[in-house]
Amino acid sequence: MLMLSSQQMRSAELEAIRYGMNELRLMENAGAAAAKVINDEFSCTDKKVAVVCGFGNNGGDGYVIARKLKEKGANVHVIRAFGLPQTNASNQMCLKAMEISIPILDYTDSSVNSNAVLQNADIIVDAVFGLGFKGEVDDKTAELFSVINNAKAKVASVDLPSGIYAAGGISHNAIVADLTITFECYKPCHLHPFSLDICGQVRVVPIGIPENILEGFSDAPQKTELDDLLNALPKRLQCFHKGNCGTALIIAGSYGFAGAAVLAARAALRSGVGLVKIACVKSIYNIVAAAIPEAVCIPLDENESGSVSISAIPEVLKQINSSNAVLIGPGLKVNNDTVALVREVILNCSVPLVIDADGLNCIAGCIDIIEQKKAELVLTPHPKEFSRLNGMCVADIENNRFLNAQSFADRYKVGLVLKGRYTVIANNGKLTFNTLGNSGMATAGSGDMLSGIMVSLLAQSMEFDQSINAAVTIHAAAGDLAKEQFGERSMTVSDMINQLPILFKNT
Repeated sequence: MLMLSSQQMRSAELEAIRYGMNELRLMENAGAAAAKVINDEFSCTDKKVAVVCGFGNNGGDGYVIARKLKEKGANVHVIRAFGLPQTNASNQMCLKAMEISIPILDYTDSSVNSNAVLQNADIIVDAVFGLGFKGEVDDKTAELFSVINNAKAKVASVDLPSGIYAAGGISHNAIVADLTITFECYKPCHLHPFSLDICGQVRVVPIGIPENILEGFSDAPQKTELDDLLNALPKRLQCFHKGNCGTALIIAGSYGFAGAAVLAARAALRSGVGLVKIACVKSIYNIVAAAIPEAVCIPLDENESGSVSISAIPEVLKQINSSNAVLIGPGLKVNNDTVALVREVILNCSVPLVIDADGLNCIAGCIDIIEQKKAELVLTPHPKEFSRLNGMCVADIENNRFLNAQSFADRYKVGLVLKGRYTVIANNGKLTFNTLGNSGMATAGSGDMLSGIMVSLLAQSMEFDQSINAAVTIHAAAGDLAKEQFGERSMTVSDMINQLPILFKNT
């Protein structure tokens, strides 16, 4: 499934029409599909439903929804936000709604009656503005949107909540939706950090645009698919021993931060790697060895801050030479010794390398070092870490996550995993994004788990791009399983790691 801009989506619709798909048929399909999602989500039979329609084709979708929900037994009213429809397609759908006696009110002329309908509704369908909206709403429309936002009803928006921009910006008076139904593909606003809470749950439904037309947007960001990625995991043969399943080296932890190494190693082991080696400082060696008896622990010299000493670099490089993939960074701390360590690992590692957490912070002041890498390299920053790497402020990074991730990945020829509610993955000129996961994953150690899964898959010789996509998607899916069992507020990273066997069981 793709993410397309409003212009690309309009091009796809026009191409579908040129292929013989009637515009009215597309609108009917869109409205019917949206109505089904709304009914499935809110059980509309005998409910009071207010469908608020604009004058364009988004409003036309609304008239179809009104008709379909009435057929489901809902008590439906239509409220026209701006009076009569102004496109031929929406006008015809308005007439069809009138033919089956759906009451229609004009908000501009009958605001008192309209407000009463909205305030008493169980469900409000927002079909006011479509993908082309820009600017700010006028005072009368802002008043309407305020009534909607303050009503007791559940709100379902068509394509996007009215008042936000398809590209991701927000006006001051946008409708806040519980559910957004969009057509054929995601739009940037559905994945934008500043509009996530306004969109609510996002559902994407097909409306009949031929697949070959959508395939023409080959450069568009693509959603990761859990089942496809699980099916792409390397197969385990009956004759395998641990050496056939790869060796992952995790260089992590410092005094006070033993947990980072432990969580990364647990996630790596649960993700199928044959052997995990943990290179950690001596002061936490006993803690880590006791917590992960399945791993091999390599004690490293440490400096006065309790982090890896520069004198440990030869031992680390020796361990890299007998590993299939390497992770460096979780809980490492940042000082002259660890900066030197990360630098030497980048310059000498000839197997896939994952840099996370303090590993990223160690190269923030000398980012060009990654251009001298010897092997495939993936960086896994959250927005603040990415800010340190590329010099942009967090707000500017978040305002265009896709462009910023791709620009960095292309510039340095690395894999870049920009973490967040919808994690963006940029690699080799391609963009993908993950839509699984939940806010319960915003807890200490979640990134350590992700990097542990990633180094495990890389060590098992899964293709580089698939390993990155799979790690992100499996991590998020484990978070969703943990949410089902414990709820978002109480779930921990250990709860998430314990869900990995469920995901991997049948692979």
